[in-house]
Amino acid sequence: MEFKNFTEETWKELFRVNRVQLVGEITLEKNLWSILIAKKVVEKRMIASIKNGKDEYQQKEKLLDYIDQNRPATDKVKFAQALIEDEQEHIVKTYLSKHPKEAQATKHGTNIDF
Repeated sequence: MEFKNFTEETWKELFRVNRVQLVGEITLEKNLWSILIAKKVVEKRMIASIKNGKDEYQQKEKLLDYIDQNRPATDKVKFAQALIEDEQEHIVKTYLSKHPKEAQATKHGTNIDF
């Protein structure tokens, strides 16, 4: 997928524009936490902090906030790869693989040349 060359600003925009959908569609129940630990995107201590007294919806919000605000673009790529490995590739294809301007243009049926 094309997201590997996204800048930090592009990732921030993707997380901002698609936040509601990401929180609504990401599933934490499978192996996502383990994959994120293995890829060194989060540590067990951070996961404990994210989970502490929160329902799954709130956990997803905290996870997205943490990755968006505290991790470099390379870790955002690892996050997308973790979703793919966790059989959530549809989320990556739908929300994290197109530049926000390109996605907006496609949504409105307009072609913009970048």
